[in-house]
Parts: sequence; structure tokens; C-alpha cells
Amino acid sequence: MIESDVLRCQLINVGPRTYRVQGNAASTLPHQPDRGEHATGARWQQDDEDEEEALAAVAREAEIDASLIQQEGSVYLAKLSCDAEVYPFIIGREGRTRKQIEAETGAQLIIPRRTAAAATPGGGGAASSGGSSGGGGDIVVRGPTRAAVSSGYLRTQLAIHNAVSGRLLDYNFFISLPLASPAAVRQFEAFRRAVLSDPRVAPPGSGLEESIFMWPQNLHLTLVMLKLYSDQKRHEAQRLLTRLQGPVAALLGAAPIKVHLQGLEYMNDDPAAMHVLYLKVQDMGPGNRLEALCDLVVDEFARAGLLLPQVREADRVERQGPACWFPCTGLIDVNK
Repeated sequence: MIESDVLRCQLINVGPRTYRVQGNAASTLPHQPDRGEHATGARWQQDDEDEEEALAAVAREAEIDASLIQQEGSVYLAKLSCDAEVYPFIIGREGRTRKQIEAETGAQLIIPRRTAAAATPGGGGAASSGGSSGGGGDIVVRGPTRAAVSSGYLRTQLAIHNAVSGRLLDYNFFISLPLASPAAVRQFEAFRRAVLSDPRVAPPGSGLEESIFMWPQNLHLTLVMLKLYSDQKRHEAQRLLTRLQGPVAALLGAAPIKVHLQGLEYMNDDPAAMHVLYLKVQDMGPGNRLEALCDLVVDEFARAGLLLPQVREADRVERQGPACWFPCTGLIDVNK
């Protein structure tokens, strides 16, 4: 059993009931699973019930909107939009998660064959992809009754939520403001040359090389990071960005936001084993409009259910470049 604080755990609403989430996929599976493996799901616990009773309660009593269920002859169907990267978490090791859902709900899960996901390069802009997305399809929940399909749908939805909330699926989109003005690009390129030519910072064999730096034309300020692992979630994000155009324009007014970039920050505790290094950003305009813009975007995406709870607590920075470790003690000292 995973130990956790039941008073500070995440709450999930399913129909009329509220469930506590204790633990997640990342806490029980040490590596990214291939198809056929699985991450042990979150432990769902309802007031005065243990884990198994809570899951059974979902299957028995919670219902989905009747419009989501179609009837074809004597069989009922419902579909969930989901990318192929999530399939292993629904199938489970040796198919155990899938089999358990089917056995406890009386529904059958029809999961498409996994295909190669289309990759979209990341970069600065209003909304960008930080990795692969798509390549999946609809998961079909099939059963002899509406109740069976409803229960199977909800259990599958919970498995998807748990997978996306865990650490094994990367953030694949981010909202950003482009910073690649000609002057900023020139200054960044000068900074890169100075770093790479300084033996105190980049001695031979240190791992500091040009490929580690972001492409100058992709310089951006990240507002929020997202996990959008279905066409439905991506469409919701696009519609929300469209709706935000008016509030953002009203907040900014006619004057552009001016920022000052100076100094370096790093995300891990040891500068000798760096993973992510980023510039400090200071709003130079009146009214703290940059902070207000960040708050607006984060709050609206959270309200729409498109933001993971832990993102609101984290620094709003986005990982760029290859996932590697490199020493930056000298770089930090020189550029304080």
C-alpha cells in the first residue's frame, strides 16, 4: 500500500460522488511501459470505503451522459478519444488492467492497434507541441446494457486520467509568448559564442556544446505546460485560446509588454549536473501585466480542466533541448 496524506490528496468528481486519489502511476512503476505493460493505477478511496469498494461503487452507480451511448442492434457502444501513448496504461501488464475493467463492469474494451505518432516540432508561439501527439484513435466500450457501457466508460476514463496525471507521460504542449526579436536573437547568439569560447565555462569534454542551446529563432517565454493526450483535449485547448483573445487584448491594451532578460536559473539542486537552464525574466512595464497575463491563462486552463494540479504549483518554465545532464557550475558563476 502506498502511504500518502489522505487530507491533502487530489479529489476527483465522478458523477455525484467524490473520490480521493492516493498515489499515482509513477509511484509504482519505475520505467516507461511498452504496450502490454502497465502502471499500477491510482488508489481510489471513497469516504468510509476501501479501494476495492470505491472502484466497485463507480461501476455500480456512476453514470455517463446518455447521449454518449449508441445502440447498434442489441449492443451498446461508447467512444473515448485517446492517443496511442496512453494505451499501455489502459491495457496493463499482461492485459491485467483491461481484463479487470471488463470483468468488473461487464463491458468490452476495444483498443486500436498502436500506430506511429506524428511528431510536431516545438517552438515559440501561442500554442506549440513539445513532442509527439496523435497517432491514436477512439477506444470503444462495448456492452450488452447501457449500465455496463457506462461503468466501463468511467473506469476507462479514470485509467486515462491517472496515466496523464502521472510522471510517465511527458508534457506535450505549452503556451508561450515569442521572444525571438532580431535584437534578442543577436544577443542570444553572442551569449552562446561567449559561453562556448570560455574555457572556464566550457572546458574540453564538459558536454557544453552548441547543440545544447535552444535554436535562437525559438526563444520564447513559457506561460504554462500541458498534457493533451486526445483530440478532444486539443480541440478544447484551441477553443479556449480563441475565447481568451478578447480578455488578453483587454489586459494588454495598446502597449506591448516589455521584459528584461538577465541572469540564469536552473531547475535542479546541483549546478554540476544540470538538466534545464533558463533566463530570468523581469516585467519592465507598469501594472505587472506579464504576471496578470500568466495568471489569466493558468486560471482559465485550470477552470477548463486542461491543467494538471501540480502545474499550478510549479515554476512556469518549459524544458527545451535534449534530455541530458551537463555541468554548469562555471556558467552560473560567470553569469550571476
